[in-house]
Amino acid sequence: MQYALIFFDVQLILAQMPHPPIPMRPGPEERRACEDIRRSPVPVLAHCDGAPGLVGTPSLGPTRTEEDVEAHRARTVASAPAVTRWPLVADHLTMHQAARLVRLVAEHDGMTDDLGQKGTRGLLRSMATRAAFLADPTPRLVLHSTPQQAAWMNQMEIGFRLLVRQLLKRASGTSGQDVHARLLAFVEYCHTTMAQPFQWAYGQKPLYI
Repeated sequence: MQYALIFFDVQLILAQMPHPPIPMRPGPEERRACEDIRRSPVPVLAHCDGAPGLVGTPSLGPTRTEEDVEAHRARTVASAPAVTRWPLVADHLTMHQAARLVRLVAEHDGMTDDLGQKGTRGLLRSMATRAAFLADPTPRLVLHSTPQQAAWMNQMEIGFRLLVRQLLKRASGTSGQDVHARLLAFVEYCHTTMAQPFQWAYGQKPLYI
């Protein structure tokens, strides 16, 4: 039986800087203008495989709706047909308890039962019924929600933190296509140079759950 522990997260990327930064010199640090050009934010849907620490191909687009999130998840599951167990880790956004995800789990598990109708009956009736079904360990896709105020337990949050610090902090994107190209190049660089399982730590000490 093959497992793939998958961490999902969504991030918004903005900003084109109107002026180039003043480069670093002996003594002074690099200086940047405080203002930026407020273009439409670019939502990034991304996931990482917890065992090898590899980040999957991110999805960028003008929206981050339930349809976008479930299309990304369906593509992720379809990319590894040999995997039979999919623990999915995400935060408490309502899009992670959507009816589309329930249908994806049922389809992947070969369920033929009537799932009901959203707002009226069955598994799709309410967010509570959908959350209970998605947390059931029986299906091959199981949703694990991080505790409240503990988003740091989602390893993709750590991945986005690295993305912001090492790529976006000094970057100036001119378009969604530019951001997408930079992001894919950064993911490829991470895979070849620094991909490894993230280690949870508190201060300088390893944290064991």
